[in-house]
Amino acid sequence: MRTTASGRDLSDDQVVELFVAYRERRDVDARETLIGHFRPLVESIARQYMRYGEPHEDLVQEGLIGLIKAVEMYDPRRGVKFATYGTHLVQGEIKHYLRDRTGIIREPGWLHELNQKIARATEELTQKHGRYPTVAEIAELVNVEEDAVMEVMRTRTTFRVGSLDAPEEEGDTGPRLDLSKMKAQHTLPFSLPIEDRIVLTAAMQKLKRLEREVVEYFFFRDLSQTEIARRLGISCNYVSHLIRSSLNKLRRTLVAQEHQEASLRVRAALDRRRAYLDARERLGAKDPVTGLYLTPQLEERLHEEVLRSRRYGHELGFALLEVERFATFVSEHGDIAGNQALTSVAQILVANLRRVDFVARYGQLGFGCVLPHTSDATIRVVERLVKRVAKERLGALTPRGKGLQLRAGVAVFPVDGLSADDIFEAARDALSQVKDSTRRILRAQGMRLDEGLLDSP
Repeated sequence: MRTTASGRDLSDDQVVELFVAYRERRDVDARETLIGHFRPLVESIARQYMRYGEPHEDLVQEGLIGLIKAVEMYDPRRGVKFATYGTHLVQGEIKHYLRDRTGIIREPGWLHELNQKIARATEELTQKHGRYPTVAEIAELVNVEEDAVMEVMRTRTTFRVGSLDAPEEEGDTGPRLDLSKMKAQHTLPFSLPIEDRIVLTAAMQKLKRLEREVVEYFFFRDLSQTEIARRLGISCNYVSHLIRSSLNKLRRTLVAQEHQEASLRVRAALDRRRAYLDARERLGAKDPVTGLYLTPQLEERLHEEVLRSRRYGHELGFALLEVERFATFVSEHGDIAGNQALTSVAQILVANLRRVDFVARYGQLGFGCVLPHTSDATIRVVERLVKRVAKERLGALTPRGKGLQLRAGVAVFPVDGLSADDIFEAARDALSQVKDSTRRILRAQGMRLDEGLLDSP
């Protein structure tokens, strides 16, 4: 027998009588008595769903809706116990509530908590400074590294549902969370860093359900073994046994994972060392004529600066420059004079650019310039370089004769592209347009166009 909300004990026969009275006469008092009688059943079921982070009172309220529906629809003549019938409706109502309150795809608990911390930190810093906070400010307040904040923000769409009609990119499987970036900035007392919590959560998933519950109750909710035994309906000795066996399993799992991670770190270190040596061998070579780095280093530097500009929101200028009519100059003056002219052009470029700028040899006749923190001024900088080379009159036969000149193609990030390849291609196209324009001018002047007069690309 159970006690109703009014304090009256009801036997099974009395419960059946109340159901019959409500079904035949719609007796409101019988209905209220039945709801009060089975309310403990709702509270018991609601406690099973507290791990989803919703308040127990809210779960009970939703469960009571299911109980009311069960009382109104239950037919005692079918021979099914009401506890069995009502449990399904109460659970269904609570599950519908959780489905509407949470995402369809459930994210891990540690990721949900970190997302909430980042959201609260963003709101707090926005109110404090009157602007949207930087990644560094959020990372400092949440105590994780900047890469971890960026990774969490980037993968927020992972747990959102997309349209079934939207076209799917080939090979696109959606964003993935890079767990190697989930690191805390510094250790706090009585608090595990995020990377340790991830490892512990993964190890806990390998335990049996009863073992996980015992570990959670004992270590995370600070319940005694007696309280755990009462909640789970098992003996205290069995609780003690589960704690010891669970800790042994966790210890073995963590040790094995630590050995595996150590092996992976050694392998990654060897791979990085090998890649570093290969890159140093590939990128360490310089042009023997001008002393500048070559095209591979130019592409590598442009790639690094584009990534840096994309991360911090800076603009970036890039220019490709070529010497006009250089083949004609070499045929008239010889290879030695041609090399001296290229060396002089390289020295002029380096002398008239900043230390943060990067100049390299591009192809046989040209140079490439990477200009960080330069946007609209890129064209003016390149025009100054072209005028400076023209002013030196390199290779001129007379003091007033015309020397070698440069033609240039310019591109700016992010106006002309969002990747290093796009920027390089845009500058190359701009340089080709300058060549075509020069050809049209020479045709208009009736001059012969051949390799001796105008260098081919």
